[in-house]
Amino acid sequence: MVNGYTIKREFLIKLSKYYNTYMIKKIMDRISTNMSLKRKSIEGLIKLPASISNVNLNNYLDYQSEDETLMRFMDILKTKLAHCDLSAFYERVETVEFENGDSSFQEEIKKETGASFDGLYLRAKNKVIIFPLLEKDSQKVEDIKTHELLHMASTRKGRYLSLCGFSRHDYATRVSFGVGLNEGYTEYLNVKYFAKDISNSYFKLKEIAGKIGEIIGPKKMEMFYFSNNINGLINELEKYTSRDKAIEVIKKMDMDYKSTTATEKSDQDEQLFKEIRVDVANIALEKYKQQYNSNKLSIANFKNKVYDLELFINEVAVFFYRKERDDNRPPDQVYFSIESLRLRLICAISFQEYIDNINNYYNSLQGNISFGYEPWTDSNGKTTKDYITKKNKEFISEEYNKTKKLESSPILEDDSKKENTTIDNYSAKRS
Repeated sequence: MVNGYTIKREFLIKLSKYYNTYMIKKIMDRISTNMSLKRKSIEGLIKLPASISNVNLNNYLDYQSEDETLMRFMDILKTKLAHCDLSAFYERVETVEFENGDSSFQEEIKKETGASFDGLYLRAKNKVIIFPLLEKDSQKVEDIKTHELLHMASTRKGRYLSLCGFSRHDYATRVSFGVGLNEGYTEYLNVKYFAKDISNSYFKLKEIAGKIGEIIGPKKMEMFYFSNNINGLINELEKYTSRDKAIEVIKKMDMDYKSTTATEKSDQDEQLFKEIRVDVANIALEKYKQQYNSNKLSIANFKNKVYDLELFINEVAVFFYRKERDDNRPPDQVYFSIESLRLRLICAISFQEYIDNINNYYNSLQGNISFGYEPWTDSNGKTTKDYITKKNKEFISEEYNKTKKLESSPILEDDSKKENTTIDNYSAKRS
């Protein structure tokens, strides 16, 4: 039992090694005059009462121009993310405010943080601020709003910590953890469910967070995010790596976040980003090894996943394209994309070339299947990045030549006579 401010002197001496007097007072001020200490689990989900799930925004909201945004946002939460704890959203949506920030406030934040933001969510005020954009793009503004609303929907204020998605900020120490992972995964969810325009926000962190989600499992990752359960995430990663390594990866993402928002980039920043990709790839690799050893993966699928991780390290995702919508036949082409959620094409190769690449890469490892910070090279000393760059140049040249031929053609075919090569959700799939 702790009675008032009666705390053992030894405890205060230990605190003084880590905190100054001001910080100790803040810690002391939090202690109740009659408080018992009891160990409790900080993991788990808060079940959403049935009555809350039937909330109708029209009953108590009047945001005028924001009504449509909020209604669409809530509808997607209820249909696509109903397996998550959405209590924070329902609690905060009643009082959330929207504000158009001016350029002077934007500059003030830039001086303080070294970064320029298009939007902000102020947790203490429960306010979404949208700053003026250089280009007048209403869809981009809408996508910024949904990113900030995801922050709102995953924010909780504890007695000692401020929680937002996977990030947590300690009031006493003023130390934050998980900010890089949180921003990356917030934008990952935004692109996956809400945003309609192409986004470059937190692009590198988004792809890394998405890969961590693949390792853990998409639904479980989403549940952890909305319940602020970064401990659960770390526990899942511990199945394939050490706890220290999992925490190190998250800390590196925090460092990468700081370098992402910095005005000037350095070679060290780029190296850090590459290291994170390799670290995450090795964690995923251990999962696939376990699946292969327990006969949950065939050798062909295991090879495919190993090569997919090599491409991930080199910032590439794979999509399969079929002219006919038949998953039982081999793809006609394999597309390399700089993004895993949407096709942002950099080159195309035949399916046979893709299979040859997988086999050649796997055989070159000679049983030593792991990823290092130094890039892999083939028998000619060429890296995967060299191969991708070469294919990208060939692709650009081919597309340019096709365009020139069309421009010089005296008669253009009617659209209805052209072969349908539309890439959609059915004909282009992620590997």
